Amino acid sequence: WLPDAHPAAPSSISAMLSGVVIKAGIYAIIRVLFLSYYGSVVFDYARNVLLVLGLLTVTIPNIIALVQDDIKRLLAYSSIYNMGLIFIAFAIGTEFGVLAAIFHILTHAIAKALLFLGAGAFIESAETRSIEELRGIGKSMGITGKMFLVGNLSIAGLPPFIGFFSKVMIIVAVILAGMNGNLIYMGVAIVIVLNTTLSLGYYWGKLTRGLIVTSETREAKEAKASMIIGQGILVATIIILTLLIPILIPFLADIISLSLPPYA
Repeated sequence: WLPDAHPAAPSSISAMLSGVVIKAGIYAIIRVLFLSYYGSVVFDYARNVLLVLGLLTVTIPNIIALVQDDIKRLLAYSSIYNMGLIFIAFAIGTEFGVLAAIFHILTHAIAKALLFLGAGAFIESAETRSIEELRGIGKSMGITGKMFLVGNLSIAGLPPFIGFFSKVMIIVAVILAGMNGNLIYMGVAIVIVLNTTLSLGYYWGKLTRGLIVTSETREAKEAKASMIIGQGILVATIIILTLLIPILIPFLADIISLSLPPYA
């Protein structure tokens, strides 16, 4: 339902949908599984189901996103792909996997909210959602374009932004699980790396090169001050959290270690 909901919703609502609402379902599932069934046969069965769903969810929407021209539909499919990464991290079942999943929930929520607010500013100024018709708009709307670029690079998993660290942590969690004897996870890690690389086709090719780093220019007025302030707060949050990673990750790890019951 997400790719149909985003184009119909105002961009501020889209920011909430991808940042908060779609995380509610996985929160409910994980809260029940980890607090009620952690270490049981039910837990092992459920995480296998989550793993299969995660693999499908990182692959199918990722391919569909490559051919999208509607900027909000593309961002919607990107959200589904990132939810697949979160599913896989939780399905690993280890404390480090849970840490990677929660950290990616945080990094995705902030960056995707920023992208939807930026996309909303582009759409309001150009009166179109077509990426082809928006080519070069980031050059005319310099402030919005630069902030959109920060969110895009973070969610694409490029250093030094927080999105890079959360994606690397998910891959490491999967590899560590594979090193414990389950070689299936090595294949899962390869699927994640391939899909992360594939996603650069739209994060970099369509959004960065198409809208911002291009020789073309789409004449448009800069966004309103209120819209710039909202995006600026999210950009500042990304930068601050990136600088605080040495403190933030151990802090989250301690909380998770105290929250999870002993493995049966």
